[in-house]
Amino acid sequence: MLERAGEVAGPDWKDFNSQRCLRLTLPRPRNTADLQAHRFHMTMARLLLSHADALVGYKYCNGVNNNDPEEDVWIAHRWIAEQGIHTQHRVLPKRLAEPINRLIAVVSDLRRDHETSAAES
Repeated sequence: MLERAGEVAGPDWKDFNSQRCLRLTLPRPRNTADLQAHRFHMTMARLLLSHADALVGYKYCNGVNNNDPEEDVWIAHRWIAEQGIHTQHRVLPKRLAEPINRLIAVVSDLRRDHETSAAES
């Protein structure tokens, strides 16, 4: 279970923290237009990040499998038997949040690269 949840939270979840996982079950949005429920989930992710460094993954419904861990967005597949067609559509991002220190590290690397390039010119 931890490995499947970790893959949703991010491909480097084992490097980040392979020993702990907090799994929350929240009321699911009724549909893609249920903005109040989606905002509640994102607010919960922000609250988690305000107290600890965490990767926050999001599974939009029971039974959905993360068959493509490299894909950042959940893709819903549906078979319409009466029309004999298979459809798919993008649902939601798999990852809602990353720790702020990771984002700051990326910005710092960009700045360092810029300063190095400027010094070489």
